[in-house]
Amino acid sequence: MQDNQTPSPIPPPPGSGYGPRRKSRWWIPVAVIAGLLIIIVAVFGVFVNMIVSNVDAPQKSVDVRDKTVLIVDLSGGLPEYKPQMAFNFGNDGPSGPSLLDVLSVLRKAKTDDHIKGIYLRAGGGGIGMAKLAEVRDAILEFKSSGKFVYSFIEMGTKAHYYLATTADSIFMPQEGLLEFNAFGASAPFMKGMFDKIGVTWHVEQFEEYKSAAESMSRENWANVWRCS
Repeated sequence: MQDNQTPSPIPPPPGSGYGPRRKSRWWIPVAVIAGLLIIIVAVFGVFVNMIVSNVDAPQKSVDVRDKTVLIVDLSGGLPEYKPQMAFNFGNDGPSGPSLLDVLSVLRKAKTDDHIKGIYLRAGGGGIGMAKLAEVRDAILEFKSSGKFVYSFIEMGTKAHYYLATTADSIFMPQEGLLEFNAFGASAPFMKGMFDKIGVTWHVEQFEEYKSAAESMSRENWANVWRCS
């Protein structure tokens, strides 16, 4: 018996242009790119708005009441200056007041009749001796107005005690700790050694305090520092 079934058609080869046509989805990448652009523009606009608002924001006036005690807290350090930061993501900058701010406040407090004295927290982070000397001189100038200065040290070093000696009274808890060492300085003078090995130093000194090479060209402290 003869089979009269019709044979199945042969599928067209790939790339022949035959077969069902797929729908183009070109709008998907365009929509993704457009969405990203919108997000970037929106975030940039928010950042610019925050910067402008911080720059143009007026400084709040401080109302100093009568019989006010000025708190000078240097436990967070004493940076040279504090830059204005529009964004602060945690500990991005110095936490203590700047040296300029402290000196300016002390000068104004001296002549402010509402401020009766200073409460000084002398302990805290390490501060260079040059900065401490400037703050100490400013506190002594403040005391010349007849106002009181009280200092509190919980834990401190000789540098903190050096600053606290400006106070009328220094207070510490019984469990407090204070490093009570004397100040001193030492330096190696190597001119004698260089003379023995035949090395001669010639130092060009143009300023009074340019003394970096004096440990090489001198034998002792004589005429290096003039202490009063």
